[in-house]
Amino acid sequence: MKYDIADDGIVVYPPLAPYATEKVYNERVSTGIDGLDRMLSGGVYKGSTMLVMGESGTGKTTSALQFLVRGATSNDKVLFVSYEESPEELIRQGRSFGWKLEELIEKRLARFACYFPDPGSIQRVFSETRRIIEEYRPSRLIVDGLTSLERVMDEDEFFQVIRRLTTLGKSTGITCLATARTSEGALPSDFWVSSLADVILSLRQVESQSALRRALVIFKARGSAIDPSIREFEISQRGVVVEDKFTDLDQILGGSARKSARVEGWSDAFAGKPKSKTGMPG
Repeated sequence: MKYDIADDGIVVYPPLAPYATEKVYNERVSTGIDGLDRMLSGGVYKGSTMLVMGESGTGKTTSALQFLVRGATSNDKVLFVSYEESPEELIRQGRSFGWKLEELIEKRLARFACYFPDPGSIQRVFSETRRIIEEYRPSRLIVDGLTSLERVMDEDEFFQVIRRLTTLGKSTGITCLATARTSEGALPSDFWVSSLADVILSLRQVESQSALRRALVIFKARGSAIDPSIREFEISQRGVVVEDKFTDLDQILGGSARKSARVEGWSDAFAGKPKSKTGMPG
């Protein structure tokens, strides 16, 4: 049992109870990225949890906002929980892609809940988030910044949080997207709670021919046929756009491209060589 001492007295936070029995859904939900939907045979299953992983600057939050916009413009209510950025920062980021998030908020199709947790506030943050979910009843839930959360929790607590997240989706039909920042060259399997996710999307950066390029690959998607190829993507004025396969990928992995540290880390990751035990930045 945890508690806070507030201005009006002591506030007690009981342990979070588990969610109800998990269900199986056959309906597909769009990720908001058309090319990724095609790679996933039509999107992710309703009630599933997708984990988007990558280094800083690879487009994780942009992908999450795109997931929000696609849902909200389809009249799905979307809750965006961030552990790294304020609502104002996220709205400004959306505006740069032409997404009018303020209008979606006014229509109650989008809602932001942003926290900067520390060890003493974790239980309060979770209780508040659960209260918002029960009150707002979203169809989609985004948790942006799992890495910041992991840093202030012990391993068992963090595992239980991710487990509750995946169970929430399967018991209520809420489709979840979570993001996590990885260290350079890390494999998704190095992020030890990744086994709980239904879908894992890895975003990468590589320097080739004096230009910085981005790549994505689906590492797993439970119950779905997937396109296993490594695809190039760009962050355009419309958001994340998936492009063609890396036609020169063999050259990059084989060493024909200039071998910067970034290329070596990216190459090792797709070759199956983990760079560190945890894969998470210090």
